[in-house]
Amino acid sequence: MASPRSLLLTLAFASILACLTACTQPGSGPPAFEVVPHKPETAIAYRVEGDAVIFDIFSHSGIGGADVSLTEGTMPSQMLLRFHLKGLESLQFAYGETAVSGEIVVSLAVSSSGEHDVRETVTLGEDRTETPLTPDSPYWMAVSITPAEGATASIPLANGYFEVTPPADFLHGDYQDFTVEWIDFYR
Repeated sequence: MASPRSLLLTLAFASILACLTACTQPGSGPPAFEVVPHKPETAIAYRVEGDAVIFDIFSHSGIGGADVSLTEGTMPSQMLLRFHLKGLESLQFAYGETAVSGEIVVSLAVSSSGEHDVRETVTLGEDRTETPLTPDSPYWMAVSITPAEGATASIPLANGYFEVTPPADFLHGDYQDFTVEWIDFYR
């Protein structure tokens, strides 16, 4: 029969081992991401705030892209993409590659004139048909223009950012990565 001391040591060791195992399992702890910009001059930083992750995207040329993959933890239920650009004439958010239907690609455009109308489409399915979106679609991406303090929301945006929320379909799905590509103004 084991002594009380050796039994306590065995229980302590077992609980430490269980904690170490649980702490290193995928899905535990705060999320971490691998972000790979398509161009070297693109800078992307992210921070986790509660149950949300905020990506700040700086693109000197105004044209770029990035591949983002969850490497630790679980995908947050809220995500904001802040594009520090002068305009957002084109944005593509792609995710969910499958052998049958390819990937889901949501495209967004903010008009640089007038009321800065937003147009969005989604491309999915075997026929890869592009379908216009409305705000009630699970593929819709909410977008807003956030000017620097004291400035107006006009394009070209001198300071500030375009804030985009990825589609609800992505946020509530079981996705681990996405690709984003942008153009500030068509040239």
